[in-house]
Amino acid sequence: MITVRLFHLYFLLGIQVLDNYWETDPKWKNRSKKAKENRLSVAGGSLHCGGSVTQASTIDRMNRFKERLAELRAQHTEAQAQGIDLTSN
Repeated sequence: MITVRLFHLYFLLGIQVLDNYWETDPKWKNRSKKAKENRLSVAGGSLHCGGSVTQASTIDRMNRFKERLAELRAQHTEAQAQGIDLTSN
């Protein structure tokens, strides 16, 4: 019984410490304010809602990226061989 009371007391003291921190720390207040604004935004609170990505999907995506990068490098090398200036806008 004493252990439960001590736990309850520590819990209440912990809540008081956190409440004090949340009320006085400007960094926390700014973060809290920004999070509140994000939740109320037109886009909604959670913009990332695609769920988890499987390892196979990630590997496929990385392979497609590597293939595209290889294509671009080949095009770049070919353009340089033809004397095309790629540095100008």
